[in-house]
Amino acid sequence: MLPVSNAVRVRAIDEELDEGIVLPAMGLKDLVDLTMQVVPEGLKRAFTAAQKVDIELKKTQSHVIVTGAATSAAGIAACASSIF
Repeated sequence: MLPVSNAVRVRAIDEELDEGIVLPAMGLKDLVDLTMQVVPEGLKRAFTAAQKVDIELKKTQSHVIVTGAATSAAGIAACASSIF
């Protein structure tokens, strides 16, 4: 058997057993966190946009994108104003 690393136990939705016992969803945030560690850099934005588990991750990534775009726009505006 091959050794396992970064294995995460996951239950995507609540599961109700016959006796009325409810097993809650679990492990999804851990799975997203570990996936972000191993996903190639070029795919991280797509993964972040597609996942629906970690909203804070989406907020953080969107702030990075908006900050970068605003910085670029400010630089372009400064260049353009010096030309005219």
